[in-house]
Amino acid sequence: MTARDDHPHQNRPLYLVLDRMVDGQWAVLERANVAATEGGAGGGGADEPPLTLTLPLGWLPVGVQEGDVLRVETVAGARDARVTLTQDEDARAARAGRLDALRQAIPRGPSGDLTL
Repeated sequence: MTARDDHPHQNRPLYLVLDRMVDGQWAVLERANVAATEGGAGGGGADEPPLTLTLPLGWLPVGVQEGDVLRVETVAGARDARVTLTQDEDARAARAGRLDALRQAIPRGPSGDLTL
């Protein structure tokens, strides 16, 4: 199979996060914002429309867990196309770090006893 240069997403990876598994058979994936790790290339920044996919769990790499980030790459040929889903540990760690920073930035209420 040869790559087509005119394919709109050729050489532009897409990142999806495994949001949840349903009935042990289905995987619900959402576009992941990995702009901080990939310079915004196909990562699902603020300008990207939402994307949710439901795929058979058997199509994902063995051992995936909720919260894992998958890099999606395509190679389109004249008569077929191949899609590869690869776990991206660096993107998962970067995403977890960004989410933790957001949680830490949430203002906290006063501590101690409250008088009503």
